[in-house]
Amino acid sequence: MRQVFIVVLALVMSGCTTMSKYGSFLPEDQKVVEAKIADDAVKQLIKLYPPAKSRFNMKHAAKGVFGITLVRKLREAGYAVEEFAQRETAVTARDGLALGYILDVAGAPDFYRLTLMVGNQSISRPYMKQGTEVLPAGYWARKE
Repeated sequence: MRQVFIVVLALVMSGCTTMSKYGSFLPEDQKVVEAKIADDAVKQLIKLYPPAKSRFNMKHAAKGVFGITLVRKLREAGYAVEEFAQRETAVTARDGLALGYILDVAGAPDFYRLTLMVGNQSISRPYMKQGTEVLPAGYWARKE
């Protein structure tokens, strides 16, 4: 019986993550946290995808502190970033990798999770807030 419960719980949890909308879902008072996490995300993308040779096409509008900081920092690092446009006005996306993100609270109020979807890969990292600092709470994990 317990194994059935665990399987059902896993299916429900995986269904929740695939139906989530993209974007940042942190409370409004966490803007400093969002900017620091965006800096860390860009550092990881630089390690995985070479700047000046990689192009990102946003899967969704980059709103809020996290999205705006992410796009700005990517461009400063040498990436070409095509921002999201509504279907009515969208032109065909040029060659590049689709990029989306989900930034949310992971359980306790001072724990956060960032998931970056790049092409058909995803990478995630947990963060925790200690005082005024936000620190990685683990390593980057890549879904294969």
